[in-house]
Amino acid sequence: MLHLAADVPRLDLQARHATHHPAGRALILVGKAIEVVMVDEQTEAELGRTIRLLDVLVAGDDPPGEVGDLEAVDPLQHVVDRRAHQAKMLRGLDLNLSADQRALQREMHDWLKSNFESRFAEPTPEASRAWQRRLQEGGWGAPTWPVEHGGRGAGPIEAHLIAQELERADAPRPMTVIGIGWAGPAIIAHGSPDQKRQLLPRILDGSDLWCQLFSEPDAGSDLAGLRTRAEKKNGRWVVSGQKTWTSFAQEADLGILLARTDPSSARQAGITCFAFKMRQRGVEVRPIKQMDGRATFNEVFFDGAEAAAEEVIGEVGDGWRVAITTLMSERVGLSSGSGTLWGDGPSLGDLVELAGRTGLDARQRQRLAALKVEWEAIRLTRYRMLSRPRSAHLSSIGKLMSDRWGQKVNELAVELLGPAGLLLDTPWAQSFLFSPALTIGGGTTEIQLDILAQRVLGLPRAR
Repeated sequence: MLHLAADVPRLDLQARHATHHPAGRALILVGKAIEVVMVDEQTEAELGRTIRLLDVLVAGDDPPGEVGDLEAVDPLQHVVDRRAHQAKMLRGLDLNLSADQRALQREMHDWLKSNFESRFAEPTPEASRAWQRRLQEGGWGAPTWPVEHGGRGAGPIEAHLIAQELERADAPRPMTVIGIGWAGPAIIAHGSPDQKRQLLPRILDGSDLWCQLFSEPDAGSDLAGLRTRAEKKNGRWVVSGQKTWTSFAQEADLGILLARTDPSSARQAGITCFAFKMRQRGVEVRPIKQMDGRATFNEVFFDGAEAAAEEVIGEVGDGWRVAITTLMSERVGLSSGSGTLWGDGPSLGDLVELAGRTGLDARQRQRLAALKVEWEAIRLTRYRMLSRPRSAHLSSIGKLMSDRWGQKVNELAVELLGPAGLLLDTPWAQSFLFSPALTIGGGTTEIQLDILAQRVLGLPRAR
């Protein structure tokens, strides 16, 4: 089995003793190319060709006729030259952690050693509330929130380092994630002083769990087409309609709800955002049974449920602006972490470990190597996202890359497992069955491509 990061120096040396062999030269070039990182489509195609040659060399077979001539690998040289030039330009940047960032990393590491307990990893609301409360007591409840609202005022790099330490400690992502990561920032940006004073502390200490009430059966990707209505009656808003694909709806105390308050409006206009109380008459939650046997999503029905005037976040009719704040946080959050399921679940490292047990044929080695290269591209794109956290197109790029990559990792894992990959009680089987949701949840692939077409390429709207 080939581990790119560890084996490139060894294979490079091996290839120097086989420069008369066309695959030997390919091996040298792929080692150089990996060092300077390749991410565009042309490079990916050329790397794929070279990895095929590499597979031939590792297998000890003769190269196929169409690549038997040494000239067959020469076109890759311009890729190496081009990327080497870019790498030279980047070497002037200091990518090392500062002394303060290293100290933050050590502080988080030491705190986790003293405070994280296995009971916090149980998949229950009680465990999530307790873990969130412990995090808040240690000052880690919401690192990126402003200090005046109970956070640390951490920047994106610092938040990334904290998340890395949590992942290394196998600490779970608690059910408070929507409150901390999505609802909280929206309230901080758009909420009233009373809302900030009443809602934010209860999010921080785990008292309130939140869900997100955005998607509808006919308005998922096209969120602006939502039909759930809120009508003003006797000073209160009466809500009717349906939401779907709602995570944590069964456990949530509150939801960040989008509803149309002006029935004559169209698209983004006339939508209002509410801090909506879930535990009341007129709210019915129905779990959606998934093909992996779980029910992590829900349908939510509203029939005369109510929201008070003071529960409007922002201004009446200006909910779309609040929603954008939430969606930006969601897409960044869904493309973070090393797991293949929006940062959770099995990782590429787990796949490499699995491949070590099952073995790989030449085609599978090629796919594993390609997944490693893609992961490096995703990792570097995330660093770009961290340096430009308000960039909508970068969060869309990150989600696009991460989603399909996660699906491909799970597909290869199930293939390697053979019949055992069909057993639902294995982590890989559950992960594989959930993975189709990656390119749907949090904004479909088509929506992300539309964002890039309009905001990066400057193309007109499709409609």
